[in-house]
Amino acid sequence: PSLYEGFGLPVLEAMALETPVITSANSSLPEVLGPQGVYLQNEQDADQLNKLMEKVLFSPDFDKAAYIRYQKDRTKMFDWDNVSRKLLSWLPC
Repeated sequence: PSLYEGFGLPVLEAMALETPVITSANSSLPEVLGPQGVYLQNEQDADQLNKLMEKVLFSPDFDKAAYIRYQKDRTKMFDWDNVSRKLLSWLPC
């Protein structure tokens, strides 16, 4: 897992490709993945990462399809149309 990301593009790319994302809860990553993301509390804890991977991949209590839909919907916040509109709204006219 990333120890630091300036924006979190690898996370966003994985989300867009419908890959369940587990990431650390530092830098920009929570902003990209959002409040329903699956986060490591200690990105250097291999046991915690292993448990989260098992949960996402195999747990019947984890709705992987719903998580992928959530991620896919979340990526729309960062599409070029939304980002460009937001940037233009900040410019003085």
